[in-house]
Amino acid sequence: MLRIRNLLLQSVLLSLCGIASTNAQWTKITPFNLSLNYTSLAAISNGSGGTYLFAGALGNGVYVSLNNGASWKTSNSGLTDGEVQTLATNGTTLYAGTLTKGAFTSTDNGSSWTQLSTGMAVEPYSASVYYPVVSFGFSGSNVFAGTEYDGTLYKLSSDKTSWSNPVSIISLWVSAFWNVSSTEFLAASCSGLDASTDNGQTWSPHSTGMGKDTLVQSLVSVNNGSGGTTLLAGISLGNGMADGGILASTTDGSSWTLADSGLEKEPYTANAYWTVTSLAVSGTNAFAATNGGGAYISTNQGKYWSRIDRTLGDSNYSAILIYHDTLYLAGLFGIYRAPVAQVTAVGEAGQPDLPKAFSLEQNYPNPFNPSTTIRYILPKESRVRLQVFNTLGQCVATLVDAQVAAGIHDQVWNADVASGMYFCRIEAEATDNPGKSFTDVRKMLLIR
Repeated sequence: MLRIRNLLLQSVLLSLCGIASTNAQWTKITPFNLSLNYTSLAAISNGSGGTYLFAGALGNGVYVSLNNGASWKTSNSGLTDGEVQTLATNGTTLYAGTLTKGAFTSTDNGSSWTQLSTGMAVEPYSASVYYPVVSFGFSGSNVFAGTEYDGTLYKLSSDKTSWSNPVSIISLWVSAFWNVSSTEFLAASCSGLDASTDNGQTWSPHSTGMGKDTLVQSLVSVNNGSGGTTLLAGISLGNGMADGGILASTTDGSSWTLADSGLEKEPYTANAYWTVTSLAVSGTNAFAATNGGGAYISTNQGKYWSRIDRTLGDSNYSAILIYHDTLYLAGLFGIYRAPVAQVTAVGEAGQPDLPKAFSLEQNYPNPFNPSTTIRYILPKESRVRLQVFNTLGQCVATLVDAQVAAGIHDQVWNADVASGMYFCRIEAEATDNPGKSFTDVRKMLLIR
């Protein structure tokens, strides 16, 4: 909250100094002005520079706009399950995943749908109810579909008529899919990530640094502007030890660090962020949608996020899509669009300067019982170890032992030790200057 108040104060000061604020020009394009639970968005070129836009809604199937949201029509011919979980496109083919009837495809811009569920497993209590299809992935000519509850990743046959079952992922939910290269894929799930290097035939865990039972909702890869990439993972709140937010990897997913600076925290759970439901990328900019904390942009590969939707009066989104030069948001109350260039300007205007020096600040509150927040500041990405010691010099808690992005970081310690004096010690070694480290110590007083 302190960081948010500081940003608000900065905004007021800029206004008083005569610097105009930047706002994206959002347009509400909700189908028939219906406030439904819109689950997903997809787009296809109309062949003449325009956009066919598709929106999936729970209980209402699919809506299609042939003029970029100016007007809509229903698109449910042949779609026998209106509980649409996800939409995706591969070229001019549109795919829909549903709650009980498996997968569907359309090759005529949504005018008609064909069920494509042969080979998919049905639930044990009904021979006609398929497990929910919640994700699609594409790699060259390969098409994959991920399901919920049975944790299966299916591969579409070469003739596009049926699915084979190359493997069951360890977890219960295959929620997203990403190409690392032409030979390596990542599948996101309740247990983090699994990787395959043989076109999806076999999979192995790929979640070092993600934490236990981390449900990854979405994956994107963003260019860093200098030839490299950063992989970003949106996390679900409340699954196992996950606290929502975003994780980043510069090693193609083999290791991960927090990338949540600037995201607003969920008010009902200590030190947790809203579920990040969807991520999107445009050039070197990344965009994130949450299920209650709004929508954001990062202009520096997730090191800091700026809110972009405050003028909408909305904050609950399930999908974010970038197509051509337009950003689309869909959620509980409607669908919105804005030019990417305007949204990017909001992000650049809201980007704070990175700190100039390492620092370990005094915990607050102090004295405390039983939890306290420890703030540390990094001017550069660093390897950080943050530990708590008692008066005998014994380590009683290791709070951080990971690679951490530059920025201001708050770490909560929920003390399960006796009353007394404790010492918080930080050791940080900048990634670009190995061998030279920063250390500092702060006294903390626990009174029960």
